[in-house]
Amino acid sequence: MTLTPEQFDKLATKVEFNELKNKVDTLDKKVDTLDKKVERVVVDLVATKDGLHKMKQDIIEELGGKFDQILTAVDGIAKKHETFEQELAANIGAHDWFQADITKLKVHTGLQA
Repeated sequence: MTLTPEQFDKLATKVEFNELKNKVDTLDKKVDTLDKKVERVVVDLVATKDGLHKMKQDIIEELGGKFDQILTAVDGIAKKHETFEQELAANIGAHDWFQADITKLKVHTGLQA
């Protein structure tokens, strides 16, 4: 098999081959270093995500009991307000009843015409 001049110009010398091999080796080392850095970042992100998930669960648990206490307190206030409204309506009714009786007594005693 014979080579054309163009093909012969494309052949690499041993020195060129070794230079290319050294460059590839250097690139492999850099890729390995980057892989290790990426792996550390991923591990840190996973740890952060797990930490955030645990923190979220802790907050939910802590506020869950407090939320129940808050709702219980609000229910108590709502019940007191409802009772107050009922008592107010009863007092207004009694006031009107007393006022009607007082008006009758004034008319009967002649204090009011």
